[in-house]
Amino acid sequence: MLTLALGLLLVSCKQGPEVFAPELYAWEEARDSIIIPHSIWKISCGSPDKAIYRYGAERLAPGVACERGWLFEGFMLCEKPCEGEDLPDYWLNPVYGTVAALEMAVDSAAAALGEPAVKRVYTIGLPTGASDEEYFAYIDRVREMAAALSIPHLELLGFTCAEEVSKRVMAYAAACHEAILDEKESIGFDYSAVEDIMDQPGVKSPCGKYTLKDVPERQQALHSALAAAASGTVIMDCGINTLVQLGRSSYTSDKELLNSIYTFILERNKN
Repeated sequence: MLTLALGLLLVSCKQGPEVFAPELYAWEEARDSIIIPHSIWKISCGSPDKAIYRYGAERLAPGVACERGWLFEGFMLCEKPCEGEDLPDYWLNPVYGTVAALEMAVDSAAAALGEPAVKRVYTIGLPTGASDEEYFAYIDRVREMAAALSIPHLELLGFTCAEEVSKRVMAYAAACHEAILDEKESIGFDYSAVEDIMDQPGVKSPCGKYTLKDVPERQQALHSALAAAASGTVIMDCGINTLVQLGRSSYTSDKELLNSIYTFILERNKN
């Protein structure tokens, strides 16, 4: 795992170094470093106006654990807010939020596998185009909402940014003992690789339109990406539905693909 040393970053300005001293929450006080997990699932649930109940514990469970053990150690929640949408509530609502659903999935897996050796961690996407002060307020609100959740198996790792943020924002997050991660290039695939839903030609995906004849090539591309993955943290972008659909599929190649993904994650987490 990658370890990031914590320390208060100072930003020089005309008035001298700017020092941030936010009040820390329990998990932040306990940190003397931030451990970036070996495997992160980059979860994109679609537009925030979609029904949140569709992205509950059942749909998240295939990325949490399988019969062979615990899977993704971290979850990158990257959806960006649409105008008028309250994204922190979308992720962190204690009743229907995605983090609460992840906690339910982890708790259910723990009943079968025993408690995980370490907590799972998650990051929340930062908005784009905000001022430093708006970023500070957003970071504080997310931290406050995270602290209010009853989720013993999960911990806020920090934030994810799709665009470069200022050194002041980086310094503020560091003062909070929270990481800010770039949305690094990930190993990506989507449900167009799943044969069961490719029976109708022209299924649309983020990369274009595919037909059933494209499935072998797309599945091989994922196998190749897994084989070529370098050491260190790997971020997999498989939307919200692919693992569920692969698990439900009756096609041999789909089952083999899911097994390859799980083997890759399980082996990566041993290192």
